[in-house]
Amino acid sequence: EVDCARGGSDLSCKPQCSSALGPGCLTPKHICDTLGIMWSLVSVVLGILMCTFLSCSSSEDVANNDGGRVTAGKSGAGAGGSTAGAVGGGAGSSVAVGGSGGAGGGGGAAGGLNPPASCGSVVTGTIRDFRAGGDFQCNNSGFVDTAQKNCGPWDPAIVGPLGAALGPKRKPVFAAGGKTPSTTGESAFQQWFEDVPGVNLGTSLDLSLQPGPGGTFFFDTNAFFPIDNKLFAAQANDPDKGPFKSEDGQVRNYHFTYELHTTFRYDPGNVFTFRGDDDVFVYINDRLAVNLGGIHVPMQGKINLDTGRVEITVEPQWASLVQITPRPELGLAEVIDNGVAGTVDLGLTSGQVYNLDFFFAERNCCGSNFRVETNLVFIDCGVDVK
Repeated sequence: EVDCARGGSDLSCKPQCSSALGPGCLTPKHICDTLGIMWSLVSVVLGILMCTFLSCSSSEDVANNDGGRVTAGKSGAGAGGSTAGAVGGGAGSSVAVGGSGGAGGGGGAAGGLNPPASCGSVVTGTIRDFRAGGDFQCNNSGFVDTAQKNCGPWDPAIVGPLGAALGPKRKPVFAAGGKTPSTTGESAFQQWFEDVPGVNLGTSLDLSLQPGPGGTFFFDTNAFFPIDNKLFAAQANDPDKGPFKSEDGQVRNYHFTYELHTTFRYDPGNVFTFRGDDDVFVYINDRLAVNLGGIHVPMQGKINLDTGRVEITVEPQWASLVQITPRPELGLAEVIDNGVAGTVDLGLTSGQVYNLDFFFAERNCCGSNFRVETNLVFIDCGVDVK
């Protein structure tokens, strides 16, 4: 800037008109003041434009879709920040989770204390109704099981050892060479979690998780009959309507499966526990992590995601019926109180997002128990996989 008062020779310092022209004449001082005000306004506008551009660019999330399976997605606000991810890979891959933290620090819902805002506490899966026969129903309630299944014992050979890979279309793979104690073979098993006209009828089913102790969330019922009077049971000529009653004497719709596909953010301290009957297979990062195969009384499977330790147990009064014995060929060689244990390598990294695939079967009258408890932060609300 040139100081006109001190004899600067710049053109801006020369008079632009004569004083005789009156007060409207632009003197050097007028010009300098006007240019200063205009520059200030331009600076403000440029600043606003730059801030707007930068804030918009930093808020984008990138999603990756794998055959209808979302492995990362838009931000869902957790406790103190975002739980959303950045860039993902294909099936079984993990994605980096970014997101800004609010009060209490970055990274969103640390420790799984809150489910993502995008899901609330509801996850959605697919339930399929079957009729008695084949893999469904044992010799009770007047039903004659022509397949002569062995109902009662734990049957983990159905899907094989801990760490076994999830199969095509994100379905469990039948691992036994032929029939197992509680199943009639591979072809029938493949229908459990597939839509098969004339064999089953399906619909969506929501599970609403409730807050539990120690930052966990759970769903728990000792009367899990979500399709009473629905699907096959809604038909007037349904042969299963009437003979199969729960312990309280009510007519129930048994013989169904349920599958749930979601993703979660792995945080140190994560655990997943299921207790119920009958079969439950849980895959984490596309690897078998919990195996409660068989038609049996309530059993419990628990996995510590930090260590990969899996514990399969049953209440002492049912031990002789369920017959839990060490199965080293299935990765469950350690004997513990009321059960067995083993370890699976889940390949998890803190702060990454992974698949969780859950499969359940209620195959026999006359009880139906279902309890899920976990502190996982679910990233999506359940993905429909046919």
